[in-house]
Amino acid sequence: MKKALFTEKQDAVRITTIDGKSTVQICQNEQESGIENPETGESEQGYLYDFCEWTTPEEDVDADAIKKDPAAYLDYTPTPELTDAEKIDKALANSELAVILAGGTV
Repeated sequence: MKKALFTEKQDAVRITTIDGKSTVQICQNEQESGIENPETGESEQGYLYDFCEWTTPEEDVDADAIKKDPAAYLDYTPTPELTDAEKIDKALANSELAVILAGGTV
């Protein structure tokens, strides 16, 4: 789990979807913290969170489950997307299995 520092309060769960990809941000266990402005040297109010963020295909996001228990997703790591070569290998393996199940040979 990572920590993230923001200048404004964050929602516990934020899900943004663009072009079939969803980015999920989880912010939990808010703690107020001072942030030094590098330009002025003055201290400003900040908010420190336990934080997790990932991007995955939209169909892989269960928004209701994430919103119901966001803390359970703080250490979440999505399954990596297959490369084009892996997708082809998987499709070939599935088609060969279908031929075998239909009583044919490969």
